[in-house]
Amino acid sequence: MPVHRSTPASRVTIWQLNLSDWRRWGDACESMLTPSELAQADRFRHPEGRQRFVLGRGMMRGVLGKLLDAKPREVALQFSGQGKPHLAGEDGMHFNLSHSGEMILLGVTSNGEIGVDIEAFRHLPRRDQIAEGILSATELNQYETLSDAQRQAAFFTIWTRKEAIVKAVGRGLCFPLTDVEVSFTPDARVLRFGEAVGEDIPWRLSSIACPAGYAAALATSHQPSEISVNNWMPNG
Repeated sequence: MPVHRSTPASRVTIWQLNLSDWRRWGDACESMLTPSELAQADRFRHPEGRQRFVLGRGMMRGVLGKLLDAKPREVALQFSGQGKPHLAGEDGMHFNLSHSGEMILLGVTSNGEIGVDIEAFRHLPRRDQIAEGILSATELNQYETLSDAQRQAAFFTIWTRKEAIVKAVGRGLCFPLTDVEVSFTPDARVLRFGEAVGEDIPWRLSSIACPAGYAAALATSHQPSEISVNNWMPNG
């Protein structure tokens, strides 16, 4: 299938949905899924889990179908052993999906690997202990200087940035989060790579505009020329 290239190759487009969109777009998204995906959706024990899966997979198929000039259900999706999606037999389009709370994000680019991550701010009883397991010594020292009120936003900000890189690299749970250092500041940057990341690839970090109470990040193997954030709708 040919890739539609009406936008610069280094542009990244972020599409977003909210679980509240289920009433408007649930049926349309279900119509885009394959029989096996519908069966997978029906295995979710809770309605919200099913809705989140259908909306996310439907958005993915809808966006890719439009870019590839194909019917959404006919887009040939494959998944790596770590669960990262890609197009079968097509290396000219890269995409990644993330969800948390009420929000679902899809990032798409036609130049290099991409990872997106979004996290809803929430109470974690063991937050500081978790931080000790994902932050490098330098990051942990900086984190411990923050007040308790500041730590929540800092924790989820740095977590999304690291997770976005993990998803872009495609290594899954075997990737040590302490092996990459990132900034806590609004200007998202990678400060240090360890050997597990691969210093030969110029991984780039960017913050993604998102609703209050969330943190979201984008990681790419290139410098995006433009990042746009859009609300998705079928046939939009």
